[in-house]
Order: sequence, then structure tokens, then C-alpha cells
Amino acid sequence: MDGAILKTNDLLRDIAAQLSEINRKSADNTNFTRRKELLYGIEAGTHMTRLERQRFMVFSVTIRNVLGEFGIHTCNKGYVLMIEAVKIIYDLNTIDISFSNDIYPYIALKYGLSGQKAVGHSIRNAIKAAYRDHQRQPGCNRMSIFGYRPANKEFVLYVADEVWKRMSEQVD
Repeated sequence: MDGAILKTNDLLRDIAAQLSEINRKSADNTNFTRRKELLYGIEAGTHMTRLERQRFMVFSVTIRNVLGEFGIHTCNKGYVLMIEAVKIIYDLNTIDISFSNDIYPYIALKYGLSGQKAVGHSIRNAIKAAYRDHQRQPGCNRMSIFGYRPANKEFVLYVADEVWKRMSEQVD
């Protein structure tokens, strides 16, 4: 049993290293200077310029506003995990990504969770709670645009797209 846990931890570290390498390469690539300016998944810190820090803050507020409009409450563990998933999708600039193989293991490793199932479960519970609120009180959030409880990937990709639209309006 311990060998399986060690293998899983090694796999998670490898995936996290690969995602980190992709992020680093996209940041180092001089052909994508505009994309480099728009990397938001980094943590705000002293190494950022004032403009980068302002963009990062606007990005963070935009994600939180969109999640709030859908009724995702900050008390849910899935709230923070969804923010991280949106940042990864935004940074990689792709929707062609496997959540269970790419995003969930990275988030689980970053937040010290037991595994990718815990990440998916937490996000799913946050979506279920928001959808349940919508069913009890129609019009209290924007879940009505789906007509059903969306899957994790569907919901996170929709939120990422909405954030992308709002950020492109603010940047342009």
C-alpha cells in the first residue's frame, strides 16, 4: 500500500513539474509578449511590476465576481479549487485539457489534498450547492443558463470563458 502511495506522489510531482515547465516556457517565449503580460496564474509578489500586480488583482476579482454570480459561496472548499482551475486554463490558453489527468493532480499537490478525487469532489459539491440554491429560489444566481446541473469541466470552462471575455474587454 505504501508503494502505491509513493508512486502516486511521484506521479503528482511529475505532473506538477510538467505544468510548471509549460507555464515557464510560455512566460519565457518572446514571440508571445502579449501573452506574457497576461499571465495571471502566478502569485502576486514583490517581483511583479505595479501594472502586473494591478492586472493580477483585476483578474482575481473578476474570477470571484463570476463565481459569485453563479452562487458559488466562499465557504465551499471547491471555491478556491475552482479559482485555481480557472487560472490554469487561463494560463495555458486552452480548453483541450484533461481535468482528471492534468488539472486535478496539480491542484491536489498544491493544496495538499489526498488526491485528484478530493479535488473533483469538492468542486462538484460547490456546483451542486449553487444549483440547489437556484432550484429553491429561481433567479438567485445564473445557473439557469445551463438548465441542468453542469459537470465540473463544463462549468469551469464556462467560467474561464466568461473571465476571458471580461478580461479582454478590460485589457483592450
